[in-house]
Amino acid sequence: MSAVAAGRALDDPDRPTLMNGDYSIRSSREMEEIFVYAPKAYENTQKIADMIDLQIDYGGYKIPTFPLSEEERARYELYKTQSTHYKIQNTEEWLLRTMCIEGLDFRYGFGLSPTERDIVLQKMAIEKNEKKLSAMSVEDLYALAESYYSEEKK
Repeated sequence: MSAVAAGRALDDPDRPTLMNGDYSIRSSREMEEIFVYAPKAYENTQKIADMIDLQIDYGGYKIPTFPLSEEERARYELYKTQSTHYKIQNTEEWLLRTMCIEGLDFRYGFGLSPTERDIVLQKMAIEKNEKKLSAMSVEDLYALAESYYSEEKK
């Protein structure tokens, strides 16, 4: 990552690395000894550290909650009624996926209509089949093929 940030090749012997330094966390006592020449710097750093109360929750999804506007709520409800493969569980996930599709459409100039964007969203939400195709019956394969087509394409 540091090579990419520095714009250097991995095999460049002169690229900056973190291989030769000691980046371990030192005890308060060690830091006080190292910065004996600057006691105010050590004291101020300790004051700042004492003022910080950082709590980090681990695990689970961290999708922020955004209330939908009336227009977005109507689009979400329409999506739920039209999608035969409704997998998106909440409005936050739907909004994030919708914004991503719209952003990609804008950035790369695909020129998708709102209907085509909804089709892309529906295709992204199709549950993946864990069964191998070679182990599926003809009826299962037919049902799988049918599920990937919109009513318009059928």
